[in-house]
Amino acid sequence: MGGISILLLRVTEDTQFCKCKGIPISQPGAFGAKASPYCSSILIGYCRWVLEDEELVDWFFDNGAQVDAVAQSPYEPSILDVAAAKASTVVFESLFNRGASKPKDIPLHMAAASGKNGERIPMMAYLIAAGYDVNAADHAREPWNRRRGTPLQYAVLAESLLNVEFLVRHGADPHNEGGVAVSAYTFAKRMELKDVIRLFQDPKVLH
Repeated sequence: MGGISILLLRVTEDTQFCKCKGIPISQPGAFGAKASPYCSSILIGYCRWVLEDEELVDWFFDNGAQVDAVAQSPYEPSILDVAAAKASTVVFESLFNRGASKPKDIPLHMAAASGKNGERIPMMAYLIAAGYDVNAADHAREPWNRRRGTPLQYAVLAESLLNVEFLVRHGADPHNEGGVAVSAYTFAKRMELKDVIRLFQDPKVLH
């Protein structure tokens, strides 16, 4: 499972839960879960079927789950970053309210880098309304060579025109280098993304 952000669940019902979900508790790592028949605890790492299932996340918290504060590897996203990229705003807010926020979180960047068909736009709208800066650089991300700049730069690198359009509508600056010496506009030119370049050159095409 590695050091990916985890939910730590300590409940006596873990064996019953595993059985109803088809997880063999004697087999560590099944479905991203790690369980032991010798203790009443289960560690749930990031997996789509957990964070993308609001009812399942609620079940964890209703049964005593806590957002784990264990230090993470710098090479792995935080649980909020994963939720921004994969989960609903309801799940994101639930995690945030339970203390999942960390200084190095970059949820708006991760949402911008996900979903080429605009499926993460509701999450980006939620995050911007919550106060996340549309032009913020990912300075806190470690190691330094994993930094990509602003949410707009992430969207361009993901080749998501819809995400790019949304961010520009909300004030994203295509010429902001975001601390990486290469702006979103330069990335677009290097990648020959004609529609993105046209948008950056003439934002009026959005209207």
